[in-house]
Amino acid sequence: MLESTRVDLIIGNKVTTTKQDKIFFTEIATILHKARETAYKAVNTMMVQTNWQIGKRIVEQEQKGKSRADYGDYLIVNLSRYLTDTLGKGFSEANIRNFRQFYLSFPNGIQFATHRVVNLENLSWSHWRLLMRLDAEAERDCYITETSGQNWGVKTLERNIRSGYYRRLRTSTETSHFYIDLVFYNYLLKCFVIIDLKTTKLSL
Repeated sequence: MLESTRVDLIIGNKVTTTKQDKIFFTEIATILHKARETAYKAVNTMMVQTNWQIGKRIVEQEQKGKSRADYGDYLIVNLSRYLTDTLGKGFSEANIRNFRQFYLSFPNGIQFATHRVVNLENLSWSHWRLLMRLDAEAERDCYITETSGQNWGVKTLERNIRSGYYRRLRTSTETSHFYIDLVFYNYLLKCFVIIDLKTTKLSL
């Protein structure tokens, strides 16, 4: 007679999975899922850093040929052709211009690599393409903080930019009657904490 604790029971050609088996299978699947997620984030981070480095070199090369009219366009067009012939798809002129703009938007590489938000690996290249089109640094920082802290997807970030999320947030911290003195971001609650300092006795 087979023991009830046997790992699997085979009846004919059918395998009956025990509760312990399912727990084991789930554990292995979890390990693989975490490994894939870690690998994806590592690859994504490297790709973002690589795109910034390419943009930096493009700008530096443009400076060397600034005496030549339209040298910047010439450089991008021919770099795109060379990389496409050498490495394949993914290096259209539009993408090359994005790399350049990425560097110009974040000229200090450490600015995005060691930002005060700890989860910058949550930001994909698609996130950065949206962020680098924002002119105001304060607005970019706000969206970086929110995207990373709340793990916004690309569509959520795009929707919030279009709907003026940053402007609404600023409006909520300032009114016609008073100005907010302190604003903190609570990473546990995933929201802003607004503090208005008073020098007089509060009236209830």
